[in-house]
Amino acid sequence: MKHTLSGLQSVLVKLLREENPQHALDYACRIGAMVAGESGANPVFEQAQICQ
Repeated sequence: MKHTLSGLQSVLVKLLREENPQHALDYACRIGAMVAGESGANPVFEQAQICQ
């Protein structure tokens, strides 16, 4: 599964799925850091890259 979500979108999705708030923030921070480290507005990542 490929993801193009921003940090804010990521945290909202995780919270709406009733996941642990700290895990949701950690996940969103990983997404935000990955997006900031790439060129372009919408880099695409695999789930395995996000969970590393």
